[in-house]
Amino acid sequence: MLISVRFYATLAMMTTREIYKKYKITPFLQEHMLLVTAVAKQVAMNMTVHVNTHDIITTCLLHDMGNILKFNLDLFPDTYEPEGRGYWVKVQQEYKDKYGGDEHHATTEIARELKQPERIVELLKKMGFSKSVELFEDDDFEAKICAYADNRVGPYGVKTLIERLRDGQKRYEANHHTKSDHEFFEKMLKFAIKAEAQVLAKCKLKGSEITDRSIEKIRTELAEFKFD
Repeated sequence: MLISVRFYATLAMMTTREIYKKYKITPFLQEHMLLVTAVAKQVAMNMTVHVNTHDIITTCLLHDMGNILKFNLDLFPDTYEPEGRGYWVKVQQEYKDKYGGDEHHATTEIARELKQPERIVELLKKMGFSKSVELFEDDDFEAKICAYADNRVGPYGVKTLIERLRDGQKRYEANHHTKSDHEFFEKMLKFAIKAEAQVLAKCKLKGSEITDRSIEKIRTELAEFKFD
């Protein structure tokens, strides 16, 4: 029991950088989570209603931890350097063996391994473009901020929400061709836009003020954020 307690205490004191290394997160995914978190922190710090910034930061730093499970490792080979594709194929299999095939389940399990409170698990479960209707209808502004930040960060940095989601639509519809798939995406987009308006109505920032440059310092600091 003493060994277990010490083990989890050590995990809880690890920095973001150390946790990403321990869980073998790809460099591309690390950067995405840092950028999403930087956007979320900037928004949270400028809200006119009270939100728990620490919980928002923690959630966003963990929100895609299991995403290697859904990666097609034959695409974008440059993003898997310097380790190379073979290394990440093995990591992907390790994740499947430990957590199964669902990336969302893997992410929440990792949060629990890191002894994060159930509030963080709850926020993680609320994130996702497919949950845009529920997020719009929810009064949980911490969840809204986390989802909004994720909706603002594309593969190559901060975008407007429309730019980011339309870019995602191209990739989504490359694999989903039915009319119902298209209608579902359009519905989620509509409610993501409405949820953005809810967040910005309570924020001192305009959406256009959230840029790669505005979050640069925050993003750098987040690599040394300590989990507790």
